Amino acid sequence: MRLFRLALAISLCLPALKAAACDDPAYATLVDSFQAGLDTITRREALPGAVAAFGLKDCPNAVAVAGFADLERRIPMPPDAKFLSGSIGKSFVAALVLDLAHDGYFSLDAKIEKWLGTEPWFDRLPNGHAITLRMLLNHSSGIPDHIYTAGFVSAILRKRYFGDPRVPFSPEELIAIVLGRVPRFPAGGGFQYTDTGYILLGLTIERATGRNYYDLLRERILSPLQLVLTVPADRLAIPGLASGYHRWLSPIPNKVTDEKGALLFHPQTEWTGGGLATNPLDLVSWAQRLYEGRAFKWDYLEWLRGSRNPIHGKRATAYGVGLFVYPTPFGEAYGHTGWFPGYTGSMLYFPASQLAVAFQTNTDRAGSPLDYALELAKVAMHSAVVEHDE
Repeated sequence: MRLFRLALAISLCLPALKAAACDDPAYATLVDSFQAGLDTITRREALPGAVAAFGLKDCPNAVAVAGFADLERRIPMPPDAKFLSGSIGKSFVAALVLDLAHDGYFSLDAKIEKWLGTEPWFDRLPNGHAITLRMLLNHSSGIPDHIYTAGFVSAILRKRYFGDPRVPFSPEELIAIVLGRVPRFPAGGGFQYTDTGYILLGLTIERATGRNYYDLLRERILSPLQLVLTVPADRLAIPGLASGYHRWLSPIPNKVTDEKGALLFHPQTEWTGGGLATNPLDLVSWAQRLYEGRAFKWDYLEWLRGSRNPIHGKRATAYGVGLFVYPTPFGEAYGHTGWFPGYTGSMLYFPASQLAVAFQTNTDRAGSPLDYALELAKVAMHSAVVEHDE
């Protein structure tokens, strides 16, 4: 398939950087190589379809497409297709928390019991009375993750076969799964990735502001940055959503969308654990703005990159405020991966070369989206356009 470059970005009313220096054969070759790289990944991994994008300093952001948005109906993947972003959405949640803290709604070191302590379940929350917002942001709270519990799987099965999967779990229902459990470690004393912690962040945001999370996200991030391909995953029918293909042997259907493209179960269950449908073009633009200090009109980078929580024995070396820190052959990278039934993706930013790469596919049956994004980043890093230190 053809690669839609700057003309596509303009037609979609997306912000694009002006870059006369990139209007040369070297950049055109890079664009073609990037498309070829995505084609290779899609064929090799037998992906239904995929979209990938990249952005370089002073160059127009570019997007590549491959495969199908719906296999059964043989609908080609469009460049503006949306995918459920999974935990990539945590980068938006964390950024919003920073902006609200800057505006005085709370301190990152305030304990969440100030806003949630009167809830009837709060005393049973592991480490509840010691947890701060900063601990939730960098996964140092010690709270178990409800996603990886038998209780959550049982709840999904009950909803699918005896209830209505089109009705989302409430945040309180998800939190209830971990109540009374033993903490993974004392608050602030380690790393345990937990969606439950980000659900608690969502509740804290709404209690502290008296506002709806998605309304705040639109007002402070999505609208000002013109991220028009990023929308709340708060309904079954999300316009432009590619059909998702889930792994086998799961309580969730193998194809997660119906013949009209609507989801068979409600995505809002994820909420502030992710909670968005987006597109790699938007993710590249978001990574550039966020990690270059241009997402807000104040100097937040120290807040964002600080509070690093070390990670041992994993691909990443640390988790900051809504971001993983990855060691790569091209220097340190910031970003996040995402999984949602039927969808996976990855967003990376390399500060040494000011390169952003994003990849999303409409299946979770394949390999690591981080590896795919790194493979595509290598294409850009080895071009004649980018200057970098290896």
